[in-house]
Amino acid sequence: MEMAPKIKLFRIIDARMPHSLSIEEEQFLFHQLPSHLLRMALYKANTGSRQEEVCGLEWERKMPERDTSVFVIPGEKVKNTEERLVVLSRIARSVIEEARGMHPVYVFVRQSKHGLAVPVKKMNNTGWRSARERAADAWERAHGTVAPKGFRRVGVHDPSTRLVVAYERRACRLRIGKIS
Repeated sequence: MEMAPKIKLFRIIDARMPHSLSIEEEQFLFHQLPSHLLRMALYKANTGSRQEEVCGLEWERKMPERDTSVFVIPGEKVKNTEERLVVLSRIARSVIEEARGMHPVYVFVRQSKHGLAVPVKKMNNTGWRSARERAADAWERAHGTVAPKGFRRVGVHDPSTRLVVAYERRACRLRIGKIS
């Protein structure tokens, strides 16, 4: 055989569309999350970090910088393999301060059945999936209508409106200030 045969790829038609959370939806969801996932979701919504970066965040990556805090995410933990700086907003900083002292290595931990602080391996777990169901049910009770399409299945990668607005503001400031 001179050439490998051409393989016809199937179109993926059942992929879930992302659902951008409104501020109100975010509040309903955050109210239902267990405390360890709430801290992670708040951090993620205010930094734009990916699930893998949040779950693997280590204290040794934190660097004090003037009046703010910065984490350096090593390339092996970033999707594009390039080292990344995460500058913390006021909310993200408060989440980090709340997590301080819970574990000597990892920032985000949960209590095990034996009462030990163990690192959270992934955010999209049973706790997250149960919380989004409870949040959609609470939405429907509060509004007397079906929850917005996609809200009942919102994933940890779906952006919040807060994050989108923050990025838009930051991009606008960069354009106005001609900062590259």
